[in-house]
Formats: sequence, C-alpha cells, structure tokens
Amino acid sequence: MDELEALVAMGFETVVPSEEHALALQRIATKLKRKALVHLKIETGTHRLGLDPDKAVALLKSLDRRKLEIRGVYSHFANIEDTTDPAFAQRQLALYRSLLPRFAAASVCRHFSSSAASLLFPETHFDMARVGISAYGYWPSRQTHALYLEKNKAGIDLRPVLSWHAKVAQVKQLKKGEAIGYGLTYKTFARTRIIVVPVGYYDGYDRKLSNASQVLVNGAKAPVRGRICMNMLMADVSHIRDVKIGDPVTLLGGEGGERIDADMLAEWCGTINYEVLARINPLIPRIVV
Repeated sequence: MDELEALVAMGFETVVPSEEHALALQRIATKLKRKALVHLKIETGTHRLGLDPDKAVALLKSLDRRKLEIRGVYSHFANIEDTTDPAFAQRQLALYRSLLPRFAAASVCRHFSSSAASLLFPETHFDMARVGISAYGYWPSRQTHALYLEKNKAGIDLRPVLSWHAKVAQVKQLKKGEAIGYGLTYKTFARTRIIVVPVGYYDGYDRKLSNASQVLVNGAKAPVRGRICMNMLMADVSHIRDVKIGDPVTLLGGEGGERIDADMLAEWCGTINYEVLARINPLIPRIVV
C-alpha cells in the first residue's frame, strides 16, 4: 500500500485489477485529498489479474468519481501469439467491445493490443498499442511471423536492438582428454584452446546453455564448452587466431557478419525469447548507443 500511496501522490496512472484495489485507492485518495488516476483491467479470458466483466460494470457504478478518475480500460490476450488460429482472441475482443459502451467518456483510453495484436490485427489498436517485445526488434513467436507474412506481401523488418558483451578473462591451452567445468561434462578430443568469460547463470545466461550455445569472438562463433557456472562460462577458440585477455565477447548481437540473437539462445535452451531477454541481470550496466 505504501507504493500505491506514492503513485497517487506523484500523479501516476495505475492499474485497478480488483474491487479491493479500487477501494484501497479510494482510501488513499481521501487521505491525500487527491484523485487517483486509474486504468481498469478487464478479465476477458487470460485469468491473471483483472476484473470479471460483471464486476467491472458494478464497480463503475459504485466508484466515487471525486476520488478515482478512470483514465483507461483495457485487457490482455491469452492466445494470440502462440497460434495461427485467432478464434480465442476474437472471442476476447468481442467481450471487450461489448463493455466499451459503458466507458463512453472521451477521456477514457481503450487499449488491448500487444505486439502480436499490433502486427496482425489493426482492429485491436483502439487508442493505444502496448507493443512489448517487438519494440526490441523481436517477433513474439514463429506463428506470429508466419501469419504476418501470410497477411502482408511486404514484410516488416524487425531488427534486435540489444547487444550483450563481455571480455575474455583468461585464455587456456588444454591437452587432449581434459575435462572442462563442473561435472566434467565435456572432454577435449584434441589439443584445445579455451577462453573463460565472466558471465554465468547469475547474470541471466541460462545454465541449460551448457555445451549447447555459442558466443562470438573476433567475428567468429565459439562453442560453449562445459557447464555454465554461476558467473563464468568457457568457450572453445581453437579455430580463432590471436585471442587474448580483454578481447570482446558477444553473447547477444552481431559481429563480423555473424549473429547470435535471443531466438537462437531460446531454441538452444528450450524456452522463449522473452525469457532470455527478461532474465538478463538488471545489475549489468546498460549503455544506450
């Protein structure tokens, strides 16, 4: 509740996903003698946070408009990016549309459109599009991309904007038959030169990428060898010349005509590009280029 109070005090718009939430905001608005600016979240089928439609209508009638000002009404799609069948999304959209006449005020912002909806279904745009992962240059899914190409002759060019870089911490020469990392999960087949990179699962580089992923060193792909450690990984650079301590290592991004992106990492460790990007440790410095 302290955070809600701070939001109201600073004039931010906030979400109301339940009756309890609305009542709490009314109490805070009374205490601060200031209106709370809210967006009502309508449950249309995702069954996360959200007001059931009948409760939303009842809440609309009971709200004290001197304390709560409705700035928006919105919902969220449950099955629009992992499928080429929009039937469920269309049912959600129809339910949402049926409620809109109750929120007819000109100042109320209507929004429903995610990245996939924004790309595929213009009728979901309403007053605002909540573009998520596509703002970072990624397709929400292969299905979204396929359906987009089916519907549009000229494809949109989405380009990943995030690069993730580290530096070589050590270069080591190993003999044939030596093991690398915890659990001895990789053994060399010949004389091998490896690098140690100070990035691991603590940083968001998934442990399931052990012996499965690649990094870029001097413009070439270097396979990860051994288990990903808490804050280190090892990669084979036997085929890359003149690698030395301090050389840049690209974990995500392009270099020398090669590229590693979040879709590739996601495939290698059995997840989705969203998780790869979202799990990068927030303590890692972000540099806007």
